[in-house]
Amino acid sequence: METGVWLLLFVGFAVHWSLSQNPPIKPVIKFNQPTGVYLFGETGDITCTVAGDKQEKVFEFSLNNEMLHQSPTATVDTFYTVPFEAKHHGGQYKCRYIIYSDTRYIDSPMSEAVTAIIADPLITPLISLDETTGVYAVGEAITMTCIVTRFYRARLFYFYKGHQQLSSSPGTSNTNTLTIPKSRPSHSGQYKCRYRDSFQSRQFDSQHSQAVTVTIEAPPIKPVITFNKPTGVYLPGEMGNITCTVTGDKRDKNFELFRNNEVVHFTRTTSQDSFVRFSFRAEHRGGQYQCRYGIYINARWLVSPNSESVTMKIATLPKPNISVDSSGVVRGGAVTFNCRSPGEYPAIEFYLHRQGVANHYGAKSAVLGINSVTFTIRNVDHSEMGNYTCRYEALIDGKNLSSSLSDPVHISVIEKELVGLAACLGSAVGLILILALLGVCLWRKGKTKSISETSNVVPSGDQINETITFDISGPTRPWHKFVRR
Repeated sequence: METGVWLLLFVGFAVHWSLSQNPPIKPVIKFNQPTGVYLFGETGDITCTVAGDKQEKVFEFSLNNEMLHQSPTATVDTFYTVPFEAKHHGGQYKCRYIIYSDTRYIDSPMSEAVTAIIADPLITPLISLDETTGVYAVGEAITMTCIVTRFYRARLFYFYKGHQQLSSSPGTSNTNTLTIPKSRPSHSGQYKCRYRDSFQSRQFDSQHSQAVTVTIEAPPIKPVITFNKPTGVYLPGEMGNITCTVTGDKRDKNFELFRNNEVVHFTRTTSQDSFVRFSFRAEHRGGQYQCRYGIYINARWLVSPNSESVTMKIATLPKPNISVDSSGVVRGGAVTFNCRSPGEYPAIEFYLHRQGVANHYGAKSAVLGINSVTFTIRNVDHSEMGNYTCRYEALIDGKNLSSSLSDPVHISVIEKELVGLAACLGSAVGLILILALLGVCLWRKGKTKSISETSNVVPSGDQINETITFDISGPTRPWHKFVRR
């Protein structure tokens, strides 16, 4: 009887419990990041959810089948969230909940597992400019490069000017470039870059790179070069100056002066002046001159184009040429010298010198368009024999410039009697030579006849059977032999 009563009581309790309590159901676990991929060090959370169960319950979380966390108190909420930091907590996560009823704990089924993947953090990229100083002239191209020192399979690059995104482009390597073909003043400013990578279907954005500063400057303009003498022609030893002028550029600048494409002067102090003047002494500095200037900004030189070239000439006169109609002059006769100026400057005066003395022997003004004169000395005597030279003067920039002396010519003075005697002696010598030649001819003719007669007459008693042959094929040799037959 007692046993039956207890059995009825137990069955009644079970029926009562089943009517008053729902069995625990399988919960659902999920990450706040649906992909389950977290960067190392990133914070996240995991939520275990029970749909429609309002009973008091305690939630449990496990990592790789080991207890990770349990809610400290029972709750009637249908979910519970556990925060975590993505460092070393990658792996499979599950959850369940427990209800307590009449001193009995009842566990729900385990949730399906979700996997947390911890990815390496993205490194900050580097940005660089093709011009390391960051200084560009208007119109120059700007190329900036975003560099990532670690390679990921998928990547998208972004470039920014301040907070404004300029471009985005896919990259297949760990570098990407942005080019601005022609820079303008508005391109001055700070530039950064970043990149985006994909890992296990989640995309990550890197930190922005450090900024690089771009400075756009107006390009230096072509200066103008001038001499203090518009002609550019200077006398030897004359002082002069060259001026390099820049119009409208008030920036600090340094100037350079070129002669025949080589630097001959450089200003070592910067100046905001619009010109610089270079002084010189005209010695041997003729040639083509140019100038330019440079602006030094943030360790970069922006250099202007070279000016147009101007030509400096040192006004030197080439020496003249002298000739004489005869090097031997009869005393009392006349001799004529011709002096010619070969230079590009027309002569205004010619001078004849004897024996190279400083004082001229004669002077003649030049005729316009004719670059030579003649000097005639009449009634020549012995005092006028010797070497003669000439020189000339030309008017250059209002100044008379004298040439050097020509090469010398020599004249000799001959007495009249010696001339007659020389003529007589010449005639006599000619007659003697004619007679001598006639005598030689007659002698050779007689000699040939005598040899011919002698060779045809031989005494009979003296005849011998031999022939003498002479070698006449070449010059006589000391070792020639007679050949006897």
